[in-house]
Amino acid sequence: MSVRTTCVRRNVIAILAAGVMALPAIAAAQLPNTFKTPGAADKVDTKKLCAANFEASVKPMADWQKNEALTRYGLRPESFDGVLDHVVPVSLGGTNDPDNLYPFHPQGEFTADAKAQLAIKLH
Repeated sequence: MSVRTTCVRRNVIAILAAGVMALPAIAAAQLPNTFKTPGAADKVDTKKLCAANFEASVKPMADWQKNEALTRYGLRPESFDGVLDHVVPVSLGGTNDPDNLYPFHPQGEFTADAKAQLAIKLH
């Protein structure tokens, strides 16, 4: 079995396991609207994706991307002071495309830090 296949299988298994474990927290959180934020991922070479510094190699989010994502949710970008988050985490190949961004509203144990820690664990 190749390294690439092993990495991909581990990622899929980890995503499924995390999804099952996170269901109670996700149910309590305000989830993104799938019509406004369907999610978007890049076609990334598995070796690059599995590298420890992959997330640092991704370009920062541009203002137009933030503005477009917030506008989809009826929010004024100039008055938004919350967290804009990714449906598919950047560390798992997610993009900064507005299709992958939504205003994150943490509730209960499902905070931005908890979501970031989950993405790190899945990577």
